[in-house]
Amino acid sequence: RAFKVFRAALLLFAALTSSGYGITAEDRLGNPEFVERWPYGPAWPVTDSGDYLFYSSGLVLIISDVSVPSAPVTVSETEFPYLLADLFVEGDSLFAVTNSENGNRCGFLILDVSDPAAPSVISHTETPGQATHIRVSGDHAFVLERYSGVRAFDISSASSPHEVGSVDVSNCVALDVVPGYAYA
Repeated sequence: RAFKVFRAALLLFAALTSSGYGITAEDRLGNPEFVERWPYGPAWPVTDSGDYLFYSSGLVLIISDVSVPSAPVTVSETEFPYLLADLFVEGDSLFAVTNSENGNRCGFLILDVSDPAAPSVISHTETPGQATHIRVSGDHAFVLERYSGVRAFDISSASSPHEVGSVDVSNCVALDVVPGYAYA
């Protein structure tokens, strides 16, 4: 199955206060309010699904119940032998880009997060380049590699993803997908 990749310039804005990173909740007017600080330093990848927030700093994946935004509750902390560089949730699956500290074991994990208190690894797929971002559309995962482009994987069998194509769009720093298209 063919997919199209477009190079796009993206601007990302992030706020960092002098007191560091934390979880915030917004009131109905959109005014942020500091709620909690977590002990692991900066949160690199962060994503959410329903009442849960998934975040990491390095090797630890934290899942928090944020159904009450002013009182988040950590439901699990799972350590991995890989740095978690990006996270994406689709249904009951969490996709996590992995990199080793020395850069020679890159790829992505697929985790079952149907029970957020006990996430379990379904598969780990290695990629030849340094993986930085992952996005999912239907039965395909798209992995951005820092120096070599975008790789597409068939994930219809989560336990055995396999590559179905790639395109060179080197030096890209962000990735997003919509049905039929990948933007890098």
